Amino acid sequence: MDLHDTRFLQREPLNQSLAERQAQLAAIAAELKTELFGIDEVIDRVIESVRAWYVLPEIIKRPVIFCLWGLTGTGKTQLTRALTHKLGFYDRFVEVQMDGFSWATTTSSTRRCRARRTSA
Repeated sequence: MDLHDTRFLQREPLNQSLAERQAQLAAIAAELKTELFGIDEVIDRVIESVRAWYVLPEIIKRPVIFCLWGLTGTGKTQLTRALTHKLGFYDRFVEVQMDGFSWATTTSSTRRCRARRTSA
């Protein structure tokens, strides 16, 4: 091994960055579990599903979409909104409600758009 070869020295900042993002994600999961009761397992599954995207954002070429479904009042919307705030991505967050309305959230405004239903 050549001691002047810098390829190996560049890994340290990357490893540190990965470790920091992993720690941030773990802290966010812990915060969510204190704020949202009874859905710890769901929080763990959502955190796992966004882990690669959050820890290695350089590999993402398309928007990240995740879909939660379940009974009304179980915390899906609250979990999603809280997670995007804690990750610092609420300015890039678009929420679509499948109840006939769409809520598009941007940094400058929140607007409500009536979804048009076509009759068959």
